[in-house]
Amino acid sequence: MKTRGTAITAGIIGTIAIAGGGIALATSGQEPFSENAFEVTGQNENLDVTVDGIVQPGEELLIAATCPGQDVRADLDTSFGESTTMSPGADVGKLIGYITLPADFADEGATATITCSSGVTDTVVIN
Repeated sequence: MKTRGTAITAGIIGTIAIAGGGIALATSGQEPFSENAFEVTGQNENLDVTVDGIVQPGEELLIAATCPGQDVRADLDTSFGESTTMSPGADVGKLIGYITLPADFADEGATATITCSSGVTDTVVIN
C-alpha cells in the first residue's frame, strides 16, 4: 500500500516538474537569434533585416525580415545564386529563410534581395 502511494506522489511531482519547466521555458524571454546575428540595412526603411550565422564559405545563414502589413511570404534572392521562399518563423516574429554560402564565397559586395508578397523590396549587403 505504501509503495502505491509513493508511486502516485512521485508521478504527481514529476508532472509538476515537467509542467514547471515548460512554463519557465515559455516565459524565459530568450533571444531568438544567436550571438552571431547582425542587423543589416538597405535603402528601404520599411524592412528590418537580420542575418544570423557566420559569414564564411559553406556556412548556412538564417535571414529574417519584417515585411510591412500582413505578408506571410517573401522571396529571397542572392547575388551568388542562392534563392528561397521566406515564411513565418514561429519564435522570431519575422519571415525567415535559409541560404548556404557557396564554397568559393567572397563576401565583398555579396547581396540579398528580399521581395515581400506585397511588393515591398530591398537589397542588403551580407558581410
